[in-house]
Amino acid sequence: MVPELFKHYDFSKTSVISGLIWAVFHWPLLVFLMGPRLDVSSFPMLAIGLVADVGLSTIMAWIRIRSSRVWTTVIFHMAVNSHTQGFFQNVTTETSSFTHYISGEHWLMLALVGAVIGFSFWRKRSELPVKN
Repeated sequence: MVPELFKHYDFSKTSVISGLIWAVFHWPLLVFLMGPRLDVSSFPMLAIGLVADVGLSTIMAWIRIRSSRVWTTVIFHMAVNSHTQGFFQNVTTETSSFTHYISGEHWLMLALVGAVIGFSFWRKRSELPVKN
């Protein structure tokens, strides 16, 4: 999807559009699976997940366009999921009702880290190949 979007839009629009699509794709998982499993309200997850997904999609779009390969992006996505779901969520001790809103997949820390690193990749957009 990203290479096709990049044919028609600049990198900023490509990243935001793919991030919005990615976020909306994840919303049913957040509402019907993660929220009930963690016993938390799903609605903050939707907003926080939107920020995280747009930030992470900026990183993945940059990697996808720069490498011309989908597998580099797949590996990045797998690494993010394994660390947020497999490591950080399992080593986090629940100390209050806000713990699940801070750590884990689609929560505040991922959104902050994704936004900051996504911004740094957005600033590197001049390193991407020139469109035909």
